[in-house]
Amino acid sequence: IVGTALNYFIKPAGSPMLLFGGAFVILLAIIVTALAHAAHSRAKVATQATPAPASPSVRGVNRPAPRRGGNSAGKGLALSIFAGILMGLFYPLVELSKRGDLGLGPYAAAFCFAVGIVLSTPIFNLFFMNLPVEGEAVSIREYFQGTPKQHLLGLLGGIIWCTGAICNFVAAS
Repeated sequence: IVGTALNYFIKPAGSPMLLFGGAFVILLAIIVTALAHAAHSRAKVATQATPAPASPSVRGVNRPAPRRGGNSAGKGLALSIFAGILMGLFYPLVELSKRGDLGLGPYAAAFCFAVGIVLSTPIFNLFFMNLPVEGEAVSIREYFQGTPKQHLLGLLGGIIWCTGAICNFVAAS
């Protein structure tokens, strides 16, 4: 949404009705997704709140530590908005990269963008693994113990996202 608005004000092109209508639909999708996630979280908490049968107390048994931090919905929302604004700010940079005689084409811009993602992902992964928004910190070992299906789903998500970015860059050119 941020990128669409910035791009339109920097270089007005296309139908404002379609552009901002599409941005509005995206905003609605974000709101509906947030409401669905909240409903799912409430249902999950409700099922976990059912007391389990009392077990006899055994001395020396390690019990899991209670979870710290409570509800991090506010922190997650703030992080999402901040990240969305930062992501939206890359659109003007893509437009600047296409200017001039030696400007990048859409595929070259997508390649440079992908290289930036590959180089920055380990840094962000380490940061959020050590300082997660919710839950406990995760070690590198735990990351590599993920199932092949989990890693393939992450790769598929990246491929889908990159395909969308390439389509966006080509359409904007």
